[in-house]
Amino acid sequence: MTVALITGGNRGLGRAVAEELAERGMTVVVGARDASAGAEAARQLGKEATSVQLDVTDPASAFYGMVVPAYQSSKAALNNITIALAKALVDTPIKVTSVCPGFVQTDLTPINRDQAPLTAAQAATVVATAAVLPDDAPSGTFIDRNRAVAW
Repeated sequence: MTVALITGGNRGLGRAVAEELAERGMTVVVGARDASAGAEAARQLGKEATSVQLDVTDPASAFYGMVVPAYQSSKAALNNITIALAKALVDTPIKVTSVCPGFVQTDLTPINRDQAPLTAAQAATVVATAAVLPDDAPSGTFIDRNRAVAW
């Protein structure tokens, strides 16, 4: 069984990725700040989906204060984390891939909703593709809709 934890899986791009991966037969765990929103998203997904509350901003959360480099770093540093994790996990079946889904219609900012050309479902395709790379695919890469992007 392949399991995918989708942070922010209850709405926007995360929700679209969760839907696509569930359709591809993966067991999806919806990570959400709001436990009830995550549970509802998992219920709607069906297919053995479950949820977990992941809120690094809530002092009552088990994840409060957790140092999560991806949240605290620039895009350049995130690229470095991708490479470092890929090297650390080289002897495991785990793939580490940075993904640029494109300019997506989400609630991140008003401009996204109004001007972005891609729906969350369209952008989810590239993220889902990264989640199901074949065993012989390289780890530590950066991809967009079209191809691997040179570092």
